[in-house]
Formats: sequence, structure tokens, C-alpha cells
Amino acid sequence: MGQLRLLSDPELRRLYHVSADRYYLFLKGVTLDAARNRAETLRLTLIGEYRVNAHHTYMGRLIPRDRLLELPNVTVRLGVGSYEYSKLKEVLSRYPAEIAVAETRAVIMLNLDEILDLGQREGGNVIISWDPVAWAYRRWSPSESA
Repeated sequence: MGQLRLLSDPELRRLYHVSADRYYLFLKGVTLDAARNRAETLRLTLIGEYRVNAHHTYMGRLIPRDRLLELPNVTVRLGVGSYEYSKLKEVLSRYPAEIAVAETRAVIMLNLDEILDLGQREGGNVIISWDPVAWAYRRWSPSESA
């Protein structure tokens, strides 16, 4: 994911591989609008054709192009969640101190799963984002950027 270099300072981002098809990118100190725009850049970078070696999962030797499995027209779904400090503090305070971090992490992960599932139900190749005005997740378009 060399494209991540374009998205932010390495000190302010973390990439998490959560499951087979889910990656979470944590961007610290980024506004909701900036995160949405970065998601669009990432979406445009990731869609398209992929070629993978279906027989071996290790990196190393180059495989001739004609021996790779072609995955045409790959679509992606991206979700953008946003948690201000005050909201994180409020969620953390719902739980006893010894389990607060784990429970808050679980709440955030459930929200992210909801976002990605919504994007899948919409057919992929979308960005689903938190809308603070509607107080819900919905499809977001770059044309909405100011």
C-alpha cells in the first residue's frame, strides 16, 4: 500500500489488517472533510484490475504476467468514521475503567463494520461516511466537498 505515503504523515496514520478483506486506516488529527477527500483518493487508486499469484502467497520471485490470476474490475468500499475527543471521552466513560478501552474499541469496530456492510449493500465502489447533520451513516460523494 505504497499509496498511503500520499495520504498523511507516517507518524499520524496506522494501517490495521483486520480480516481477509478489511483494512482500517487510522488518521490522527484529520478533519472529517479531509478524511473523506483522502478516502476518495484512495478509492480511485484501488479500483481497477489486479493480478495475483493464486498458487503462492509469499513475496519474492517475480511471476510472469501470464501465470497470474487476473481480477478485473475490482471495486472497493470505503468507510469514513470520525470521533472527536469529546465523543471518545463520553464513550469511554460508559464503562468501568478496567474495560473501558476494550469496550470502546469494540463499539468503534462495530461502527466500522456497519459502514463497510452498508457500502457492500450499495454495490461497492462507494464511500460511506458519518453525517453529523443527519446523525447517520450515508453515501458520500466528492461533489459535497466545500
